[in-house]
Amino acid sequence: MKTLAAYFGLSHDGTRVSASTSIAISIILSLVVSLLLRVLFPGFSSVVRLVLWGIVMFVIFRWAAANAQRQGR
Repeated sequence: MKTLAAYFGLSHDGTRVSASTSIAISIILSLVVSLLLRVLFPGFSSVVRLVLWGIVMFVIFRWAAANAQRQGR
């Protein structure tokens, strides 16, 4: 949990994750979002799900970046 908190910029002690951990978490997060969109919107076309995936990932990464910036990183 501490690693995920650091990844999303929620760690209060200033811990950070390594580059390889960040890439692994990003890939897993991408797969989870993709599967959730497929389950939540089964009738949508692949293009619509791809656009929704891009929007959701953008929002998640902007939120994490804003948290990290607030932490002074």
